[in-house]
Amino acid sequence: MLIGIVAVMLFVATAFYVNRHIAGLRAPAAPPVDKPQVTRVLVAARDIAIGTTIDSAHLRTIEWPTGAVPAGAVSDEQSIVGSLTIASVLQNEPLLRNKLVKGEGHSLLPLKIPSGFRAVSIRVNAVSGISGFVAPGTKVDVIAVMNSQQGDGGASALTLLEDLEVLAIAQEMAAPASEPTVVKTITLLVTPAQAERLALAANGGTLQLTLRGYTDQRPAGTNGVSMDDITPTRTGPKNVVELIRGKDRAVHTF
Repeated sequence: MLIGIVAVMLFVATAFYVNRHIAGLRAPAAPPVDKPQVTRVLVAARDIAIGTTIDSAHLRTIEWPTGAVPAGAVSDEQSIVGSLTIASVLQNEPLLRNKLVKGEGHSLLPLKIPSGFRAVSIRVNAVSGISGFVAPGTKVDVIAVMNSQQGDGGASALTLLEDLEVLAIAQEMAAPASEPTVVKTITLLVTPAQAERLALAANGGTLQLTLRGYTDQRPAGTNGVSMDDITPTRTGPKNVVELIRGKDRAVHTF
């Protein structure tokens, strides 16, 4: 009986010292890690297409590691609301200032030009600009009035280009709010080939605009006109005299 008690006591003592030894072998607990510093930045709440006017619905704020914040990132929502995107922005991508422009000025004109087209400005006056009724978004035909190359005072006119969209009048890309405005230049949306024709015609004569209806896309179907076509050579009836001399025959009109 005594031997059993001694054995139990030895077992307990051995277990105690073994546990202490194992506890001493355990690695010390890792020191607490400092929480990284973060900066709040604005990212796209959804995909944003190029040419989009930014509002609050396009934005959300997230925390970004301070040392990895992209250059040009924005944290102040009001500083970019109303801006336009000049590049597409993917969902959760930071809004960067080099992808935004304020919604004003001629710098927005490239956003209105589809791929493969060009913007060309031409000089106009109160007559060729249809007395100020041309506005951005309207459609016009361009008539070229060409001077005679022989210097005889003759001239010709033809519909050079049809159904062109007006992008801007002067430097304004929005329609005037009240009275028609007479301006000195109008910017048209054209193809590169049309731009060449406009440049050549403007150098050799003058350009006149005709305003189209919004829904009228029919071709003009004209062949042009010259001074001979609109200037009569004589008014009143003509007299015809036929002279016959032997085998010779001549007809005279006066």
